[in-house]
Amino acid sequence: MVAFQAAFSQYGLQQNVMSTVFGIAEHTLFVVGTHNISCVFVDRKLLENERLLRLVGHCDKATALQLVSHGDPHKFSETLDIQVRIVNETTHEKMRDGKVGEIWVSSPSVAMGYYNLPELTDQVFHAQIKGETSPKWLRTGDLGFFYKNELYICGRVKDLIIVDGRNIYPQDIETSVQEASEHIRPGCVAAFSLIDPSTNNETFGIVAEIRTPTHEGDDICYNILKRVRTENLISPQVIVLIKPRTIPKTTSGKISRRRCKLLFQQGELDELGRSIVPRETEMCSSYAPPTTAVQSELCKLWEEVNGCANVGISDSLLRFGGSSLDMVKFAGLIHTRMGLQLTVAQIFELENVANIALSLENYTSIQIPMIHVAPEDPMLSTSQERMLFFSVTDDQASKAYHIPFMFTLLSDCDLTTLEQSINLVIARHSILRTVYDFDTLRPTVVEGHVSPCAGVSMEELVCRAFDLSCEIPL
Repeated sequence: MVAFQAAFSQYGLQQNVMSTVFGIAEHTLFVVGTHNISCVFVDRKLLENERLLRLVGHCDKATALQLVSHGDPHKFSETLDIQVRIVNETTHEKMRDGKVGEIWVSSPSVAMGYYNLPELTDQVFHAQIKGETSPKWLRTGDLGFFYKNELYICGRVKDLIIVDGRNIYPQDIETSVQEASEHIRPGCVAAFSLIDPSTNNETFGIVAEIRTPTHEGDDICYNILKRVRTENLISPQVIVLIKPRTIPKTTSGKISRRRCKLLFQQGELDELGRSIVPRETEMCSSYAPPTTAVQSELCKLWEEVNGCANVGISDSLLRFGGSSLDMVKFAGLIHTRMGLQLTVAQIFELENVANIALSLENYTSIQIPMIHVAPEDPMLSTSQERMLFFSVTDDQASKAYHIPFMFTLLSDCDLTTLEQSINLVIARHSILRTVYDFDTLRPTVVEGHVSPCAGVSMEELVCRAFDLSCEIPL
């Protein structure tokens, strides 16, 4: 809408004549709308992973999602008797504001049902909110939330793509695809879930119309892949380019993702070309070996992450099947092994080892300060001295810091192995083997181990103060 208004404003189109409207055929169209168009930017990760709303003050597509308001349904509750609720699509419980759920509608405009489909009619048109007796609700199949009483829509229940535990909205992917190349027809892109037969994990595919047949199909697919990975941090399994005006649409002109997926699986799309995104990659014929120590180290780190032993410094990591998870791991290894930090977005943008190495060598990244090992005989801080003082003078103060925990083993357990495992944890963390000299106020690390307490009650353990001069705090 912003792009449309900007394009036609020079010809006299005013913003106040445009409206955002939400409507569906099952409600004989109109549900809610507004002339006061407003947008919010929300935390993409929180919305995808937790389906919760958190506003952010920027529009970085990798971390934020822009959503437009469709107005306040309460303004139509009296005049048109339209009621709108956000409901958990699984439990049918009403959701609080700021939580994503399915949009349910009740009004006299709801249709009677689907012709000759009684079971589907009962499921969609006669839904009931948990804890309520009336009225019956229409399940729209759309996902949304309320913010300041206004309705925001963020996807479709059945169109959600779940990758690595993230709830991905296909509209986000489709927007990235449309912006990846001028050859793509706007509004003629579909993203839908697929199952990777080699891993049995859920992934997704992309189908896109192009304006006219072209020999640049490989470049178009690569630009789509790069754009989707950069902005959405996920990789499709396949990208299909089809002839113009052949993508399946509904009677109201919306993309029919389910129909598109079905035609793809049946091999009935009017394809002009496709690109299978590689998961494993062999050495490229134009292999360029590393020439500097930094390049060599980066190639080793990428091999550790992705398993590609022959990536050249000029080869695109995207073409080597680099997923968003690979990029996160790669950034983490650069951080821990090289003492430098690059964001995942920077790695996607730099694209290959040569560019990443140049960025690191020119110190364009953020240097991480070294963590110095504490001295063997450190002084206590003021707060530590205060806690130690109270532990000696006041039993109750010492007990306040106890964290009791008890569990029952429901099956046979090798107690010797369990004890050895706990002792390994104690040995690994010196703070769990630390006692304190009350005269010098200095901590000392000692040998520590698990103490048997089978005959001691939990109440006794909780109420007994530690003697920090000789007992480890465990």
